[in-house]
Amino acid sequence: MNIKPQGSYLVVLPDAPEETTESGLYVPESSRQKPLRGQIKAVGPGTSEDKMEFAVGELVAYGQFCGVPVDWDGVSHLIMKSSDVFYTYTE
Repeated sequence: MNIKPQGSYLVVLPDAPEETTESGLYVPESSRQKPLRGQIKAVGPGTSEDKMEFAVGELVAYGQFCGVPVDWDGVSHLIMKSSDVFYTYTE
């Protein structure tokens, strides 16, 4: 299935939640925090008021309550407005 977002929307694949703490302790699934970073998988064309500044493959950070979950090829993704992205980063 191909997803093509409309307007100024993005499809983001969230990072996997952390399963252990920095000290090596296991974190139960019910206590894991929702990831707030991910990789852009699809980009809409933008609008006349909102030009798209993102590209497929960029790594982004977004807010805790941003995006609508959608299942794409058996994997959970988020569809969100480009204005929900706080910043891009590189690893």
